[in-house]
Amino acid sequence: MAITGLRLVANDNKSTLDPQWHWAYTAKENRQEPVRELSFQQETHHEIDRSQRPHGQSRPGAHRMHPGAAHACRPCAGRDITDLQPHTIGRGSGGATCTTTLSAVAPAGGTAVALTSSLTKLATPVPSVTVPAGQTAANFTVATNARYRRYSGLAFAATITASANGTSRSAPLSVTAQARPNDVVLNPEPSFSGLKCAGDPGVLFDCQKGPNSACSFKQECTLGCLGRPQEGTSWKDVCAAAGPFPISLNPKSVVGGKPSAGTLLLSAPAPAGSFALAASSSLIAATDNRLNMPIPAGATSLGFSVLTAPVNAIQFANMDAHLTTPEARPEGGTFFASRHQRTWLAVTPGTRPPVNLTSLALDIPSLRGGLFTGATACIDQLKPAPEVGDVSVAITSSQPTVATILTPSFSQGSNCALFGVQTAAVAVDTLVTITATLGAQSLTALLTVKATPSATFINSFFLDPLSVVGANTSTGTVVLNGLAPAGGAVVPLASANTAVVDLPASVTDPAGSDRLSFAVATNGVAVSTSITLTAAYGVSTFTSLSVLPGGGPTVTLSSHTLSPASVANGGASTGTVTLRGVVPANSAGVVVTLSSPLSSLASVPWSVSVPAGASSASYTAIAGTVSATSSSAIIANFTVSTSTVAAATVASVSATYAGVSRTTTLTVNSPASGAEPAPTLLSSFDDARFSPGASITFDWSDAAGAASYTIAFDDSSTIAAPLIATQTPIVSQTTISSLPARRMWWRVRANSANGSAGAWSVVRRFESSSGVSALPPSAMAPLSPMCNESAFEFVMKTPAPT
Repeated sequence: MAITGLRLVANDNKSTLDPQWHWAYTAKENRQEPVRELSFQQETHHEIDRSQRPHGQSRPGAHRMHPGAAHACRPCAGRDITDLQPHTIGRGSGGATCTTTLSAVAPAGGTAVALTSSLTKLATPVPSVTVPAGQTAANFTVATNARYRRYSGLAFAATITASANGTSRSAPLSVTAQARPNDVVLNPEPSFSGLKCAGDPGVLFDCQKGPNSACSFKQECTLGCLGRPQEGTSWKDVCAAAGPFPISLNPKSVVGGKPSAGTLLLSAPAPAGSFALAASSSLIAATDNRLNMPIPAGATSLGFSVLTAPVNAIQFANMDAHLTTPEARPEGGTFFASRHQRTWLAVTPGTRPPVNLTSLALDIPSLRGGLFTGATACIDQLKPAPEVGDVSVAITSSQPTVATILTPSFSQGSNCALFGVQTAAVAVDTLVTITATLGAQSLTALLTVKATPSATFINSFFLDPLSVVGANTSTGTVVLNGLAPAGGAVVPLASANTAVVDLPASVTDPAGSDRLSFAVATNGVAVSTSITLTAAYGVSTFTSLSVLPGGGPTVTLSSHTLSPASVANGGASTGTVTLRGVVPANSAGVVVTLSSPLSSLASVPWSVSVPAGASSASYTAIAGTVSATSSSAIIANFTVSTSTVAAATVASVSATYAGVSRTTTLTVNSPASGAEPAPTLLSSFDDARFSPGASITFDWSDAAGAASYTIAFDDSSTIAAPLIATQTPIVSQTTISSLPARRMWWRVRANSANGSAGAWSVVRRFESSSGVSALPPSAMAPLSPMCNESAFEFVMKTPAPT
């Protein structure tokens, strides 16, 4: 079957249609028959070829089109077209809905009709349309490009052709001129004037000199705008008078996702040092090389590829050419002449081709551990708009602890996903495989992470974020140029304004690490303040933190200490939390939560309160019993789990309040070699009760080799602050009648002849009435200048064994 007609129907709702009659030949029967046509208003007159009209008749009605451009169609001579009507559309304002008609109904499966345009830069149909089975016609869309030669002020014509089963039918589309865009652009150099290539490539502007001066449209250059040597402060650019047209595309229309081949054309062989740039400002088309491309000496052309993105509707992408060639100046020296022009690529919807991975590249394929490299993974299409679809490339590392993949960035209109690889410090050279995966496809690249030497200085010091509202925190990170040595690398820190930005005096990068992070605390400020911070290791490195007004409380945790930091088994230490700033008088105070990861080793209250008007508070930590020297962390708002150790261990942990971390430890010393084990309590029994003034006997098992015993009493199960008294009992027991009248707890330990204390016994509870009789002054000595009257401790000496 053959195509018998094309029908164009406007869908821009802008047309004023006035049907008229004229006569046209049908070549098949060589007779006259009426064909409908339209007359329409036109601001810029453009003559339509009337050579096919019979007997020289003029078409009735003036041929005028709606402002903003339109098209008109007429039958092609010698074609059997039985259904062809011209209609008006505005250029770039929605396109035309067209109809193609077959001479018979389409068979099962339908009939595919190919569609083309003689001027795709201006008007482009979809690539094809299918007439459904049992039907004789199908509609399709023709889109127009509102930006095609928009400075020209001219009317243009294109022919739309439908082809199927060896036959073709065409409809000419006439597009009227449109109003030029605003032709004034700001003069880039107000001290210059004259003619200059500016605005759209291929357009010449006339620029005026002076402050706030502008350039106005002068001429459209159909063969390109030539940049010529300036004379003094005058530009002398001109329009090219001879070909070739500087840029071409093949094909000029593609289904989104398919490529097009581009060619840059020179008017003469290129001298050495010539280069070119082909680029698009569109998100649906881009060249494979967006940087300046060198042109080989003597070449007259240069090829490049254009990648496109899938689309849902017909779109037009500009493709701009900029050719630069060196020329000798008559007065000496070299001038770089240029030629600029624009063409267009039509991108249509259709069956999307499969997406393929094309490359995976590392910016630095071999680098020292601890450093960073950028990388790209590319495909053979551009990433489309979200409403069209998506494409995602997965990036993985064979050793993520050595080379960590940072989140890839894949932007619309790009064909490459950009990502980073952060390496860690390593002791030996390590080979890592980086893999990019897209569906069933994958590409790999090898990254060599070189052994990291010992650190000698700071490589970088940075903050994240660089700006915070007062009373909030930022995170500081110090990166060394190598691995921290044994024992760690101590990095002193300093703030230029400690009233606003608080830093610990130093931080320690653990041995074998090349970086560490820490909290940077701030206080509230009335105005924005920039504070310089310093980190020093080998060299001093500086960074700045901007502190903004509008923060919350200005009280932050300044320090957290224990005194003493080392105690014997069962000893007591006083913890102090100190705030920077004073708790507001009208507040309920500040509660700092405390916890000990090993409560049997170091017992602390669950919290300590800093009252209104104060800036610090204290609490008591009681040591338990250990068999080897150990360290227990006392922390605020921060829980640390530690493991049992068989040798002396120092555990550094953080104390945190309002986002500020501080470090402190409590070391519990183990008994010396040969120290006595914990005695077994014999009496009194647990929860024993005694009448007022009664003499209470406390008895425990003998400890071989014990030179004395220490017995401790308190009205708290922690036995926080005992009082010491010395006695010399004959056996491992003592009788006391001068205890406070309240519920109390007691425990005992043996002391060796060399003075080392043994392990504490378990704690027992008892209750006595009120009434205290003083012990002899010579037998009682305070443990500390300030003692709790209800907590005291006796040291009883026994005769040395014979």
